[in-house]
Amino acid sequence: MITASITLQGKPEKRTEILQTIKGIRDELSSDTRCRQVKVYQDLDDENTFFFVENWLTEHDLDAYLSSRLFKVLLGVTPILKEPLEIKLLTEIRNRTQAKTTLSTSNSIAMEDRA
Repeated sequence: MITASITLQGKPEKRTEILQTIKGIRDELSSDTRCRQVKVYQDLDDENTFFFVENWLTEHDLDAYLSSRLFKVLLGVTPILKEPLEIKLLTEIRNRTQAKTTLSTSNSIAMEDRA
């Protein structure tokens, strides 16, 4: 799974317009089977900063969205933002048990080498 986190810093006088746009996109993406989850967050310290977080099944699915009409609608709010859109792509870190096992094994090897 791949996560896209999009930050939008809106102009105060355009807050309602930005919020309507991203909520509309959220509602459309909610019915897209390739998008596992989509949420809209607001910064606690700045009511004009929004975070649009989408979880996609595959990178291919995300790429298809990034070239879609719906993403172009999101890009359409760019002129009413204080700053350009910021898009970060994230992936979940998995297999903590495996990482701990590897670390433990490395520590054991290091201990054995000293003996």
